[in-house]
Amino acid sequence: DYFQSGKVNEYGPDLPYDWEHREGQTRATLIDIESVCLPFKKAIDMGCGTGLLVRAMRDRYDVWGYDISEWAVEHADAQAKDRVSVGDARNLQIVADRSVDLVICLDVLEHMSHEDASKALEEMTRIAKKEVVFRVPIARTIEWDLNKDPKALAAPTGDLTHILVVPEEYWLWQIQRHGW
Repeated sequence: DYFQSGKVNEYGPDLPYDWEHREGQTRATLIDIESVCLPFKKAIDMGCGTGLLVRAMRDRYDVWGYDISEWAVEHADAQAKDRVSVGDARNLQIVADRSVDLVICLDVLEHMSHEDASKALEEMTRIAKKEVVFRVPIARTIEWDLNKDPKALAAPTGDLTHILVVPEEYWLWQIQRHGW
């Protein structure tokens, strides 16, 4: 349902997670990543969903995607399917330490508990040689000061599966405590 809902919410329709509906968004995301990252050759997309970013990157990079959703992997984009596998961001023992130039994790950590997000960041920093890029919705400091409940702060994001919506400082602290 998460990947194919087509539901309409207050922000408009949820587009299906397929190339037809998300090619432009996916290519723009790749341009953003390339513009802020050091040069890289090998990348992993943790929480890759149906593999759209993997598809966009595969012609230029050695890229692999992992997602915890068996459904997403089974229904992966045809041009990414051979590079997408079931995997848990909290435990990617199949990937060696410091073996990947860039680890990408977009719109995933906010769906995890504090403990699970911390473990996922530990794994990302373990396998990354150069950089880790992740994207999460953040709570504004004033929102956090008024209500320190990460689940309650998910409502403005439009996705109640967001259970870890916290200020930017929280993520900076997480990165630093994992040695980056």
